[in-house]
Amino acid sequence: PRHVSSGPAQVIVSNPAAYVVDCGDGVARQLAFAQVPFTALRHIFVTHHHSDHNLELGPLLYNAWVGGLQSEIGVHGLEGLENLLAAYWESNRFDIETRIADEGRPDVRRVIWPKEFGSRPVLNAGEVRVAALRNRHPPVRESYALRFELGPTTVVFSGDTAYLPELADFARRADYLVHEA
Repeated sequence: PRHVSSGPAQVIVSNPAAYVVDCGDGVARQLAFAQVPFTALRHIFVTHHHSDHNLELGPLLYNAWVGGLQSEIGVHGLEGLENLLAAYWESNRFDIETRIADEGRPDVRRVIWPKEFGSRPVLNAGEVRVAALRNRHPPVRESYALRFELGPTTVVFSGDTAYLPELADFARRADYLVHEA
């Protein structure tokens, strides 16, 4: 942890849904600083399974749930995502079940929908379309750039990648290109 910055995480807010890309250390706190309500979360995307990109996925979802989340959240990531979330829920099973019984909360494990993806369309939900492109991030084999088309605006996140000429085509005509590394 650093006092001047946080781990990798970005958010797009659109009508008023929030789409989070990566969940590095500090993502929940940074969303609070940016005044993005946890109840606005609709989709979370994990570009790859390095801890600086997925370490705070569970706590972010948990904070959203404790903060009053009632709607479903799609969590999109690579193979292993379902196991990652299942292990997190199991590690907090006692508290989850206590809060359900004591506070009348919906079961967080039933409002979070993990979806594993590869290089293909990831999400097509009305005005929001998300596609993925496999990056080069040795030794990690599964690492992706993401292209968000939100109505007339297009945002591309490179994710961690080495030199990748295909990224230029993937990002062509984007309004914003966010290079992480």
